[in-house]
Amino acid sequence: MSWDSRINKSLRRPPPPPGPERDSTARPAAKPATHRGSSAPIDGFASAQTKSGPNLLGTSVPIGFGWELPQSASTSTSGSVDVGSDGVTASTNSSVELKGLKISFGTEVSQTSSVESEDGVTTLTAEGSMSVNLGGEVDLGTVGFSAEHTEGVKTKFQVRMSDADYAQVQSGQAPMPDPYNPDTMPEGSSVLLNSTDFQGTGFEASYRNLAVSTNVTEEQGVSVLVEKTGENTVRVTAGPTEAVENSFQLGLSLGPASAHVGNTTRLDQFTLKTAEFDLSTDAGRAAYNTFLATGELPTENGTGVSDVATVEKLQYDSTSSAGFDLGPLSGSVDLGSSTGGVVRTTYPDGSVDQVTNAKLHVGTPVQLVQHFNPDGTEDLSQQEISMFMVGADGGAESLFASAYDVDQSDFDGDNDIHLSFNAEQAMDLSQRARDYIAAWEKETGQKWEDASHLQDEELIADLANAQNPADVAKALTNAYGGPAWMGQAFASLSIVDGEFVPLPGTISARDRDD
Repeated sequence: MSWDSRINKSLRRPPPPPGPERDSTARPAAKPATHRGSSAPIDGFASAQTKSGPNLLGTSVPIGFGWELPQSASTSTSGSVDVGSDGVTASTNSSVELKGLKISFGTEVSQTSSVESEDGVTTLTAEGSMSVNLGGEVDLGTVGFSAEHTEGVKTKFQVRMSDADYAQVQSGQAPMPDPYNPDTMPEGSSVLLNSTDFQGTGFEASYRNLAVSTNVTEEQGVSVLVEKTGENTVRVTAGPTEAVENSFQLGLSLGPASAHVGNTTRLDQFTLKTAEFDLSTDAGRAAYNTFLATGELPTENGTGVSDVATVEKLQYDSTSSAGFDLGPLSGSVDLGSSTGGVVRTTYPDGSVDQVTNAKLHVGTPVQLVQHFNPDGTEDLSQQEISMFMVGADGGAESLFASAYDVDQSDFDGDNDIHLSFNAEQAMDLSQRARDYIAAWEKETGQKWEDASHLQDEELIADLANAQNPADVAKALTNAYGGPAWMGQAFASLSIVDGEFVPLPGTISARDRDD
């Protein structure tokens, strides 16, 4: 929930927080500058392991190249479902022809295993065999198949769908979701394919191409997540197995705007490639089938292809990394067990979405969201600074509640403080800090920089020195002592000329487990 701040003139400056002890060695604060502008996955089945055994290339069936090219595109699909005592058997076929490109796949799912249901979602592993027809327009040198048509290729993938959709599959009213025929996938379902399950098959070269484009080592493995995002659209994301697999198991989307992508894996850095295909268009279906055959994702948006992006994660840990560039928050995490990271999404036009996270070892985690135009300039209208104070004690919660005139009890139980600012609100907070210091100097007859200040007033000075919203984020990151001292600073800034004036920003109670 969130609240609009209300005026309460009876509220005065609250007492110092009971939690942290005052630091008698506090250093003098900087003079404020003049403002110059604004092992057991939760889905119940184990991760795919590397397989060994006989060659699984299947049986090659030569096909001539002499057919007449079509004048227009066409698409066809067919399939059947059988339910037996040993599981579900589904057979599907899809094909596409566009400007001479003819690619088709026929999949027969003969076995399902590791079927688990939790929170209305069923996950399972499907295995079977398939046929691949490259249609004469794919260079055999770029793929792992030795002929235009191959039968008996082994396939294996993991499926995630609603319990209701799985019931339809069990009853024979719907086919098993199949990434090679995405029309079989119900909206909201997803399929995970791991490179280790296709070693020794003709698809091994496709995964090798993906590994190169996403900077994945052989030890890491590469995986593909296919998500049915709409009635006729699928999103494909490819990258290192740990990053992709963890998101699949947690049921988290991996689109280009996924803010969680840096938090679902222990990998210090990785690259993901993603694109969305509109299967209602011939061009979109052709591009999707071409990706399945070659492992090459589109690099540009176009007819039937959208949201093409490259997502890069870089993680900082002061115990193991040095010289890491956190952009506007650089220099903020330089002590003890401080951490930080950047998730950067680059689009074909050169524009960039960037999410920067930083946490001082005794500070509060701060997230800065930014968007940069193709020319490198920042679009401040899309900037957001946020803090999620998981586990803040009652004293800190009381201080923030008083600073925003909200009910402290809303932060009871598993609910924690979430505080956010847009660019305008961040600069309003900086102005409030400058006003506070001016009032302090008038009341005491001293210069701010000539006095020693405690942690809460050091934060106020840093906020007053901010020249832009990113500086505000850096000041919040540098706030020493955690939420209690920050709460004291915010409570102090909420008093203007002896009266309460709610602070800029949006405060809400958020469940820590969401």
